[in-house]
This record gives sequence, C-alpha cells and structure tokens, in this order.
Amino acid sequence: MKKLLFIIGVAILLLSSCQATESKADIFKQQGMYLGDNSEVVSIINKLPNAEYFDSMELQTKAEPYGITLYYQPLASIAAEQEMAVHHATFLFALINNAETATFTFGGQSYTLTKTDLEKLYHVKLGDLRKMEETQSLIETHQQEVITNLLS
Repeated sequence: MKKLLFIIGVAILLLSSCQATESKADIFKQQGMYLGDNSEVVSIINKLPNAEYFDSMELQTKAEPYGITLYYQPLASIAAEQEMAVHHATFLFALINNAETATFTFGGQSYTLTKTDLEKLYHVKLGDLRKMEETQSLIETHQQEVITNLLS
C-alpha cells in the first residue's frame, strides 16, 4: 500500500511539473485578449518569471489609453525590478491588444512603460510576436537600452 501511495505521489508530482512547463510555453495561446478580464491578466502574469512576487493589480479601462498597474513585493535590487518590469511589460503588451501603459510598483518604487515607447526601441510591433523564444531574444537584446532610455 505504501509503495502504491508513493508511486501515485510521484506521478502527481511529475504531471504537475509538466503542466507548469507546458503552461509557460503556451502563454501565446492567450494572445489577443483585452484588458477588462482580470482572470486572464492574472493568468498571464502567473506564467511569467518571478510571478511569485506579484501581489495585486488595478486596470485602467474607463478611458483611453488603457493601462494596468501591477503591485509586486520589492526585489533585491533596483536593477532586478527594472529588468522584471521590462520583461513583464513586453509580454503583456504582446498578448493584450488594448494595453497601452503598464506601471510596475515594487514597494515604494514605480516604473511606467508604454507600448508605443517599447515598440520604437524594439523596432517591432509587439502584437506581431508569436513565440516565447522570439520575445525572450528581443528582451535580452534591448533590455539595457530600454532601462537606460525609459526607466532611468
């Protein structure tokens, strides 16, 4: 009986870890959504790196430009917070059609990015991105430029 419970436990652990990996890879299945659906926005955030630091959010959908304010626990450094803001903003703008601004608040420090500014620096329309690897590469290539020009 103990052996059977152990095997079932291992199977559940393996299945849940496979599901978590699969869900992160499938983040672009959510592309095309709109601000206003809280559960979809939270679902995207939970698939991004460092999602465990996410606390809450506010949507600005009463008037354009539509935006989102995300509240996170403070990270170890300002540089880590800025890198996370760039990463999360890029994915949010790529996946959410009508998101135009994103403000990231870590304790008392806030950073605001706009879709227009990121698209100018990236030289690409974020809504045209379709793959995780392509988006990651774009962020890695331009991250320091974005931090220097838009967050400093």
